[in-house]
Amino acid sequence: MQSVDEWCTEFSSWAPSRKEDALRQLVATMNRANDENKRACSPFLKGVTLKTNNEEVYFAIREHMLSTQDARGIKGYISKPIAIRLGIVSESITGSSWASLMRTIENRDLVPGFRKHDESLPNQDGKGRRAALYVCDECDLKALFDERLNVYDPTVEIDARKMSGIICKHIEGMLPNESVDMLNLAKEVDNPLFPKWTWQDMSQIQMFANTYLIPKLSESGAQFVSQGKILRRMK
Repeated sequence: MQSVDEWCTEFSSWAPSRKEDALRQLVATMNRANDENKRACSPFLKGVTLKTNNEEVYFAIREHMLSTQDARGIKGYISKPIAIRLGIVSESITGSSWASLMRTIENRDLVPGFRKHDESLPNQDGKGRRAALYVCDECDLKALFDERLNVYDPTVEIDARKMSGIICKHIEGMLPNESVDMLNLAKEVDNPLFPKWTWQDMSQIQMFANTYLIPKLSESGAQFVSQGKILRRMK
């Protein structure tokens, strides 16, 4: 019987068509295996599918929409990216499978007032089509679509300290001589209350960095300097 190393060496020497045929047969074989074996290889072998208990997914979505508040205290909404981030569904879920889940929840009336909203979340970044937004009767739509509602104000000490804590976690592990663009950082931070800075906020960024952020970062013994929109670690 071949060892794993021997098999891998032999496989790597095969022609592409033979590799493709072998992988196709391997996927078919694993899809006939038990769930334990499927689960072990599904992260590495595309095409291996696991049976899922959708009832658990329905329950998790219901609990999220009825009970889970975001940073602004708003609940009653969900989208595919949110469900993936929370671990409710797998990152590999297809758009059609997600849409099927949403239709079932609506048709079975599992969440009061569950429906697809006409608009997507306003604070979604990135290229391409925005993910569909689903809401229910528990959702304060006015508050959800007011991007400026309760957004942190870096000129207010209590807000500035919260922002400093968020940034410290975001750039944790930053090495000496590395730098970060504060405008890009504001877009990357996964918090709806963090202000989306633009070039017009340069003076505010500088004030915030020097007054609150750098002193907070210095608590760990690191040394940072701020130059315009660039925050650099010196040591």
